[in-house]
Amino acid sequence: MAWHPADRVEDPIPSPPGAIDAWPDAAVRLAAALSNRSDERGAAMQWAGALGSLAEPICGPLRLVAASALLATPLGRALLSAMRDDPDRCAAAYDDAVSSDPGAGLRPLRRSGGGTELPLWRRGPGGRRVGLRVGE
Repeated sequence: MAWHPADRVEDPIPSPPGAIDAWPDAAVRLAAALSNRSDERGAAMQWAGALGSLAEPICGPLRLVAASALLATPLGRALLSAMRDDPDRCAAAYDDAVSSDPGAGLRPLRRSGGGTELPLWRRGPGGRRVGLRVGE
């Protein structure tokens, strides 16, 4: 592999005085905030709640809403209805978005004799994400 000038690592931006010394305290506070959110349903909400509680003195309390809860709203029901009415169009729109950023690590939805996979998931055995198909 050839070396390029862009590969050169410049001197890092100096940290403010005492910043490195603050890391142990920050790690303890983050661990405590995560522990206080251990009753949350999933890791995403646990992290969001923990980070929100740490940011609260700066920005005030955050209202967290899980994406799954949005499906119970009128907008969510309309999206579900549109997916059910035209699953191929929904899958194509999702796949277009996925292909627009190849580095995102997302895969296109599956289409086979078993039906069109939708951009919706449920928890399967062992907590794994399982894609939903039309009719499920």
